Amino acid sequence: MNGRPFVFVTPQLRGFDLSRTRHSISDLPLQFWLLVIFFILSFFMGGSSRADVQSVAILRPISVVFCGMALLTLKPEHIRTHWVVVTGVGITIFVLFLYALPIPQNLLMRMPSHQIADEIRMAANIGSDWGVANIVPVNGWNAVTSMCVPLAVILLGIQLSKDDLMRTLPLLVGLGAISGLFGFFQVISSSDSPFYLYQITNDGAAVGLFANRNHAAVLLALLIPMLAVYGTANLTGADKNKTRLIGAFAMFFILIPLILVTGSRSGFLIAILGLGGAALLFSYPSNSHSQITTSFLSARRMVSVAVLAVVGGLVFVTIFFSRATAVERLFGGSAKSDLRQDFWISSLDLWNKFMPLGSGPGSFAEVYRVIEPLPLLDATYLNRAHNDWVETMVVLGIPGMLLLGAGVVFYLMRARVLFLHMDGNRRTVIVSRLAAVLLAMLAFASFVDYPLRTPALMSVFALLLLWFGLADKNMKARSTPRLSPAVN
Repeated sequence: MNGRPFVFVTPQLRGFDLSRTRHSISDLPLQFWLLVIFFILSFFMGGSSRADVQSVAILRPISVVFCGMALLTLKPEHIRTHWVVVTGVGITIFVLFLYALPIPQNLLMRMPSHQIADEIRMAANIGSDWGVANIVPVNGWNAVTSMCVPLAVILLGIQLSKDDLMRTLPLLVGLGAISGLFGFFQVISSSDSPFYLYQITNDGAAVGLFANRNHAAVLLALLIPMLAVYGTANLTGADKNKTRLIGAFAMFFILIPLILVTGSRSGFLIAILGLGGAALLFSYPSNSHSQITTSFLSARRMVSVAVLAVVGGLVFVTIFFSRATAVERLFGGSAKSDLRQDFWISSLDLWNKFMPLGSGPGSFAEVYRVIEPLPLLDATYLNRAHNDWVETMVVLGIPGMLLLGAGVVFYLMRARVLFLHMDGNRRTVIVSRLAAVLLAMLAFASFVDYPLRTPALMSVFALLLLWFGLADKNMKARSTPRLSPAVN
């Protein structure tokens, strides 16, 4: 190192300033503010995956209203620009509709998956000429209506410019910080604290704006790579950029104890992936970036003592007031959690039983009771497979597998282009790479849980899809000469 300190910095991003293209916030389009309002509503009302939660029952009609407002200003060029995302969401909704629409009963009787339902109808002397492919029809319509939340984000987001889409990054960081703040107050108060927004929740844990500790921890983990981009954007030594860097560093170190206090093992592992993703979005310093390096060193000296004090105090306070139960759960064994692999094996038996179309979206809890092994029977019930990949294959069968496969193939092809064939100094590429990292984290989290079943994280997922497609096809080598700040 030749005696020079070792620091992480980002390259001189070409005009990567979240506020550079507009003179005031009043210049932002109406669709942007509608998207901001909708995200706030989805985070405060959509933190649970249960369909019987009152706030979710209110959020879905609100989502329909926002979809209607978005359609009033939607133009064909908006769809053409984001045709991949629109097509993917459209096909998904179409498949869900097929499981909810009535079809002739004689076709259903030929499906192996409906033999049990047919036997029940015969025993109950219930006859009908029509039926649905979903074993639990009411849950099929619930799955369809749940798509109104991400659809509202898509319809509003595709009408925004690239600059305005990237300007939503501070929005997600801010909402994540609010969720973490709620979690802090939850662990220092009692289980009946007003900071717990849901009746069925993990009492005593830092669940934030969610009902489940794992979902709260996943959101906090997603903030790690977000801060890596937001905190190091366009560092030119200006006071506002230093303030952003200081805030990002402070929030990063506060995130660590907050994730620990959630007591979520899966969240802890996803946070480790987030650290790796953040490292991908950083670069080593060089002589050509001396001004940026100086800004980093100056900012680090300003906040080093403050950060240590804040982190130390927060760790002590959170662990003390929560009596370390969450941390003990994080690193200790749990017989109940060890049964998850047994749940997955049993769920795969359902996949064989209900092929080729599956049991229908939203039907997992009901059909699992049909084959639930005796050793796993207890006073609780399994509402989800705790592996969204497995559950999707069970309830959607071959159509679900095709949707998942197409999504994975598209992601891998797009990520390969982003990381290997696009100029990493372009701001749209930086945000698209960030989306790639965040989507991978959500995919891994879905192997051990069901984060994308909550409306709040469904909204985040929809926005990430739009970020993922920000970088255009103008592929430049990393050695491309630096262009003007106006380049996208």
